[in-house]
Amino acid sequence: MSRTKIGVVVFLLMFSFTLWGQTVAWSETFESDPGTWTMQPNWSITGGALTLNWSPSVENYDMSAISPEITLPENVGDMNVLQYIDDYSTDAGEVMEISIIAGGNETVIWSDNLDENDDWGVSGGEVLPLSLTDYAGQTVQIKFRSYGATTYNFNYWYVYQIDIMANMANDMAALTVTGNTTPTVGQETSYTVTVKNTSSNPQSGYM
Repeated sequence: MSRTKIGVVVFLLMFSFTLWGQTVAWSETFESDPGTWTMQPNWSITGGALTLNWSPSVENYDMSAISPEITLPENVGDMNVLQYIDDYSTDAGEVMEISIIAGGNETVIWSDNLDENDDWGVSGGEVLPLSLTDYAGQTVQIKFRSYGATTYNFNYWYVYQIDIMANMANDMAALTVTGNTTPTVGQETSYTVTVKNTSSNPQSGYM
């Protein structure tokens, strides 16, 4: 095996580590309107996204879209939100928020001020990871809210997909591989692999 190939293997192992350890427990793709979301004016599910539209223009607005109730597993991990905020005015002070409603309480877990950041993400969506571990085992709702002086100051807020992840009970990740980068064909070569337990169960006796 050449040095180049070994380097690629190590890179893939390290990159894959960021993806391992969690599996999808709940997902919403917005391919069609499930009819379970509560949406205020200017919010809709269309074109493969939950969308907040600037039109019709509304001043001093406060508009939300709220998910159905979701029972989270005890081993819940992150909520990955694939979204894109398309801003319009550089002088805007409008705010986009994501909150979790649980037990009658509402907690903001992410917010974006358009006056400071303008566009968020890229066209087609960028993943925003948000931890839900504080809500393990609870029944929750996800609230997308925007408020400000006027909807005319932004174009759209697209939410393309929401994935709620759960930590796997058994999962091992290889972090690094060290050893001879120029092994000889036909000769046994030893390598040291650094392993991390990314699951919720203790591990032993693995190979």
